[in-house]
Amino acid sequence: SYLICIPAGVILALAYIFQFVGLNYTAPSKNAFLENISCITIPLFMFLLIRERPKWYSIMAASLCVVGSVILVGHGLDFTEFFKGDFKGDILSAIGGLFFGLDIAFTKVYCKDKDPILYVFLQLCVLTIVCFTYAFIFEGAVFHTLAFSIDWLSVLEVAFLGVVCTAVCWAARAWAMKYIDALTVSLL
Repeated sequence: SYLICIPAGVILALAYIFQFVGLNYTAPSKNAFLENISCITIPLFMFLLIRERPKWYSIMAASLCVVGSVILVGHGLDFTEFFKGDFKGDILSAIGGLFFGLDIAFTKVYCKDKDPILYVFLQLCVLTIVCFTYAFIFEGAVFHTLAFSIDWLSVLEVAFLGVVCTAVCWAARAWAMKYIDALTVSLL
C-alpha cells in the first residue's frame, strides 16, 4: 500500500525542482510567496481527486492568501510593477507552487491510513532519486555546475535542511492532515 509514495515523491520532486530552478531567475521573496499558489490549487485538486466540493470559506481563505502574496510580491497595490522585467523565474516558481498544492491534496487523499513518518520517509526517498537524476542530467551536462562537497560543515548543513526543514515539517503536515482538511493545514 506504500507504493503510493512513488507518485507522491515524484510530485514533490517536481515541486522542489521548479521552485529551485525558478529561484535562479527571481528574487527569493517572490519565489517564497509564489509557492502560495498551492493554497488556491488545493481545493481544485481535492475536487479533481475525490470530487470534494470546496467550502466557501476555503475558497475565500485561499483567495486572500494568493491576493496577499501578489500584493507583497508586486510592490503593494501597484500591480504594473508585478509584470515588469523577465518573469521566467516567477512562472517556474508558480509552477512549483502548483505541484506543492497537488502534493498536499494527494497526501490528504492517499495518506489517511498510512503512518505519516513512513509515508514521508518513502516519499523523500523517491524525491531524492528524482532530484539526483535531474541534477546529473541537467545541472551536470547542461550548466556544468554540478559539484559535490563532503566536508563536515556541508554535510551538516544538508542534513539539517533535509531532516529538520523538510522531513520533520512534511511528517507533521501529513500527520495533521489525518485530522484537519488539506487547505487548513496548508494555510497554517
